[in-house]
Amino acid sequence: MKKKWIGIMAMIVFIGITSFAVLSNGSEGNAKVTLSYQGVPLTIGVLSDNSLPDFDLEEADVTFETVTFSDLTGSNVDAYLFTKEHFDVLSEDKYSQILSENGVPNFFVDPKKEVMPFYLENLLYSDVPEADNQAYIEGFAVLEDETKSWAISESYEDVTDELKTTAYQSMLHVLKTHKEQEFLKQ
Repeated sequence: MKKKWIGIMAMIVFIGITSFAVLSNGSEGNAKVTLSYQGVPLTIGVLSDNSLPDFDLEEADVTFETVTFSDLTGSNVDAYLFTKEHFDVLSEDKYSQILSENGVPNFFVDPKKEVMPFYLENLLYSDVPEADNQAYIEGFAVLEDETKSWAISESYEDVTDELKTTAYQSMLHVLKTHKEQEFLKQ
């Protein structure tokens, strides 16, 4: 009888651990976000440790390419998308200078703080206090004749699948408009 209870308890513990692993695995990065997009082709460089959702690109001419820190010059992409696990490194002077000179939009997912450390030197992300009403996606581009900034899905309380979908759809629209405007300047 004692062996039977030990076996049952072991099964309960195993099921509990397995359930926790399955539930926590999809908590942030593996959710499916369906994006529809019509417009100029876009290539977005992504620096993330699997914390972005799984993008379902319905007939969209959008490519998400994984990049490393050494790829941030903007030469082969229309924009960059960064997630919070890289914010501290990206705010270091070396990378804030690269981001302010790469000539493409740089977007930050769920920053919780102002994005100034990513284009100003001598200011680290970890040293900036959290901001109220921060947008879900914040972005900037330092161009030859101007600096553009974007705040997408402002004043949110909870990160829902609907918020993510709306934010990423809006980001694609911003990129489309930006790319078309830059083309017209040529």
